[in-house]
Amino acid sequence: MFVSKITISVVFLAIFCMVFGTDIEVTNITNVECEPTSNDALCYVAEPIVVMPNQSISFALSASQANNILEFSVSYNAKMQIIPRGIFETFHYLEQLKLQGVHLKTLHHSDFENAWNLHNLTLSDNKLERIPSSIFSRAVNLMELYLDGNEILHLENDAFNGLHQLYFLSLNRNRLITLKSFSFSGATHLTDLRLEYNEIDVLEPGVFDLPDLMFLYLGHNQLKAIPDDCFKNMQLIGLDLQSNPITHVGNSIYELKSLRTLILSNTDQITDFSITRMYEVNPLVNVQKKS
Repeated sequence: MFVSKITISVVFLAIFCMVFGTDIEVTNITNVECEPTSNDALCYVAEPIVVMPNQSISFALSASQANNILEFSVSYNAKMQIIPRGIFETFHYLEQLKLQGVHLKTLHHSDFENAWNLHNLTLSDNKLERIPSSIFSRAVNLMELYLDGNEILHLENDAFNGLHQLYFLSLNRNRLITLKSFSFSGATHLTDLRLEYNEIDVLEPGVFDLPDLMFLYLGHNQLKAIPDDCFKNMQLIGLDLQSNPITHVGNSIYELKSLRTLILSNTDQITDFSITRMYEVNPLVNVQKKS
């Protein structure tokens, strides 16, 4: 597939509007072409594209070329306050979308209307503050979701509603404080959940009612107590609680008979955890507890 260097006709107008205000009508971004690569299935936009609210984007590709594209990403120099319309409308078979470090501020339900084939979504290192309910529900085939390094304060109930194929979710390096009961309820087959380097100090009952969850990372938060039934009926293989000011771990941790790795490093304030009891109920577990 022939691809040539990107040409964007309205970048300078968009920059002007960002600096001097939006009284001037913002023109849609047209004639975007993909950077030449050895991968015909990848459309990589290397130039510093700027997308304003309500803008759409179009590409200088034939229908057959667009249908070959499975991956789309932009450079770190891009500035996209929103996910522009035109990506999924052009690339009907898109499987991977990477918009990392592009200053995204908000997500809208219309962003993923045509994301029916999307498998991998990376929105890391942006400025997102909230994940609305059912925001990804149209992306029914999504398997991996990366939301690391944003400013997310809370997850609305059913934020991941409809994501029955999702098995990997990363929310590391955000500002989460409370995990509500139904935050992850829509991700029925989630197996790997990463919540490290937040400010989490509350786990509401049932928040980890995820029957397929195998790996749970809660390290480097502000947890002081683990609810007694927090891990009830779970089949965890790996559990990371390191670097939390925990004093109470509860009894359900001893019910994790499938557990193989338990990380409790830098949790010297725990008063009710017994390694002896843990080995009695689960002799195969590896407990890591270093100061």
